[in-house]
Amino acid sequence: PPSLPACLPEETRKDISLTKPSTPAFSQRTNKGEEARQRTMSRCSDLAEFVAHKSKVNTACISGLLLATGANDCRVHIWTLEEKIQRPLQILEGHSKPVDSVQFDAGWKHLAAGSRSGTVRQWNLEQGKVSNTFAEHRNSVPCLDFHPSEHVITTGSVDTNIKLWDDRQKSSVMTLKGHEHPITVLKHSPDGAWALAGDAGGFLKIWDLQSKKVIQSWDLGGAVNSIAFHPKEMTMACSTAQKCVKFFDLQTMDQFAQTT
Repeated sequence: PPSLPACLPEETRKDISLTKPSTPAFSQRTNKGEEARQRTMSRCSDLAEFVAHKSKVNTACISGLLLATGANDCRVHIWTLEEKIQRPLQILEGHSKPVDSVQFDAGWKHLAAGSRSGTVRQWNLEQGKVSNTFAEHRNSVPCLDFHPSEHVITTGSVDTNIKLWDDRQKSSVMTLKGHEHPITVLKHSPDGAWALAGDAGGFLKIWDLQSKKVIQSWDLGGAVNSIAFHPKEMTMACSTAQKCVKFFDLQTMDQFAQTT
């Protein structure tokens, strides 16, 4: 595979170049895509309904039994789903503009949140304090994701740029430019080799983080709202502003189904 850009710090290069991913390498082709196509989705039901903030909630994410919400009050609230929801388990403050994105890391030790000011803050959850502040985006950060490695965060902005940050550095370590519309959703592949980004113009792109190049692009015809990878198979689902979910085989890079 192509080498990582020489501008990256050595520690970051090691983190992105995962040699032993905890999940099957997503960049390797398998023959199991057809099995995933035959599986059906299980039904879901409401667990609870509660007032999370006193102002509009813009974003939320679930990791295990923890729920994080971000709102126009510039705060992040963390909730536990183990018991009846009555009050936040933790309140994280530090942003001065509405919070538009939140995400836990894999070990639940940190949480990152992007705000409408373009600033991204990372909290140490054990201490309840801001551990890092990243402020290079020129507009709102509506999406972010922790890389499967321990120290790298990737962010997507309304300024159309994607940035990778090493939480041991004070500035971004990589910037990906190629979208012409605001980034609306961002997700790493399970092995960390790719970053998928969707934008408001309806384009969904696969970025290879080693070559810093787009290896696949689709025009979905409407703003991309969400992305989800199958945890084991080479398939992906994404939702769009057209009120449908589209399914892709990442072996052939072809769409094989969509909801109506």
